[in-house]
Amino acid sequence: MHSSDSNVAAPIIGPAARAINRAALTAGANFRVMGANRSHGHGGIGMDRALAGLRVIDMTHNQAGPACTQILAWLGAEVIKLEEPGKGDVARQVMRDIEGEDGLFFLVLNANKKSLTVNLKTDGGKTLFRKLVAASDILVENFSPGALDRLGFGYDTLQAINPRLIYGSIKGFGDSGPLSGYKAFEPIAQAMGGAMSVTGFPGNPPTYIWPAIGDSGTGMHLAI
Repeated sequence: MHSSDSNVAAPIIGPAARAINRAALTAGANFRVMGANRSHGHGGIGMDRALAGLRVIDMTHNQAGPACTQILAWLGAEVIKLEEPGKGDVARQVMRDIEGEDGLFFLVLNANKKSLTVNLKTDGGKTLFRKLVAASDILVENFSPGALDRLGFGYDTLQAINPRLIYGSIKGFGDSGPLSGYKAFEPIAQAMGGAMSVTGFPGNPPTYIWPAIGDSGTGMHLAI
């Protein structure tokens, strides 16, 4: 959500996202075109699933955050993934087996989601985002520490826009303490958490394990 001058770009997940972009470009009164009437669940999802009728703003990327929001989507929530204009989630380029198409890494973590690109560094993008926050139930993000605060959308600001909003944040070292300002990825989580110390080969250094227990495990626990 950094590099484009446009407030809203073309949808980048699939045809279902086109309605979101059309709605985003209209007045606030039409913004709910993104989903069906709330009393019947967003996006036409039946009410027989646990989270049907709830709208989730998905501001996550890579693995830990998307693993969480995909669980919410499987449980029936309408999940709207916000991405950087012109680029999208960097995971789209990982394990890409067909040039120009989304990579397998991205596809396995972003099923059942809608897509919207928003530039939060423009006035129009900020206005659109405030409308979306006001019309949503949950927001999940895994930006670098302090990123949303620097954009003017820290927790206090979001709570003022929508006091009932549930705010889920994934950070490598929490939001307080001496390491809270550091970023973290899967290898760091395994090393700091001790997983690498109990695997590998005798006499050799700690070994990274390929199952992403740090990322996917974190996303699962946030969803729970």
